[in-house]
Amino acid sequence: LLGTSDALAPLVAASNDPFALAVGGTLLADAIRVRGDTEKDRALLEGALERYLRVVLLYRDAEGASEFAAAAQFRAGELFVQLGPEDAEAKARARREWEDLVRLSPRSEWAKKARAALAELP
Repeated sequence: LLGTSDALAPLVAASNDPFALAVGGTLLADAIRVRGDTEKDRALLEGALERYLRVVLLYRDAEGASEFAAAAQFRAGELFVQLGPEDAEAKARARREWEDLVRLSPRSEWAKKARAALAELP
């Protein structure tokens, strides 16, 4: 899985289809996040966060992409907390991502996870 991000990036970049870009962007961010966790590399984790936020911003309304945008938004919230566990602003950003997710996709599985994460957030 660690080499996945290297192989996936050019494929995602070559697409013009919003659905493919949302799927690819989310999968690429997932692979970068795993690599960042494995290597304990903050820069990789920040890169994954940026990619998740890009998916949410650009593809939330793309046909068929809402599930991937919701996943990306939930995971962005997780990374805000992971990268700044003692940072009040990071927790506030996580809260905003999760509350936004619940508001925009209230019946999704990701909203259910966001509600649980919000309940645990101080």
